[in-house]
Amino acid sequence: MPTKYATAAVAVALLTLAFAAPGLRAANVSLLVTETGIPGRGAAGRMAAAWEDGLLDAFFEAGYIVSGAPSIRLADSRPEDGLPPEVEERRIEAELGGMEYFLLAAVDYGSGEVSLRLFATGLNGSAGPIAQSLHPIGPSANGGEGIKRAALGIAAFIR
Repeated sequence: MPTKYATAAVAVALLTLAFAAPGLRAANVSLLVTETGIPGRGAAGRMAAAWEDGLLDAFFEAGYIVSGAPSIRLADSRPEDGLPPEVEERRIEAELGGMEYFLLAAVDYGSGEVSLRLFATGLNGSAGPIAQSLHPIGPSANGGEGIKRAALGIAAFIR
């Protein structure tokens, strides 16, 4: 038969866990990689795959719930206003799926840069990105550590 001290210790432990559990919740992030300015030959696809894998790994290791949509190729690298329709469709799908954030990684072979743009969805959403950054896509920049630093830099804006 348990003593009253053992029962009290178990009760305190359960209460502590109950109050701590809400703080353990992780943000949901949806990732989409796009490719533009695709060269006739070369590394098209490999660079996008390297960024997709690196971003997914970095966000997962940082404790976020992250999912990725299949990458898409776009004709225009820089739309004049807002997101291209194909990307906006994926952002809406992510929002309807309960994702709190949408991360767009645009690999532009023409400029040699990767643009990371983070959007909030749902009630926290806004017309524009809440964070954005540019990174080179050259071989030295695509090392796992470079992509991880880029991911963690943008992840700092997730609340």
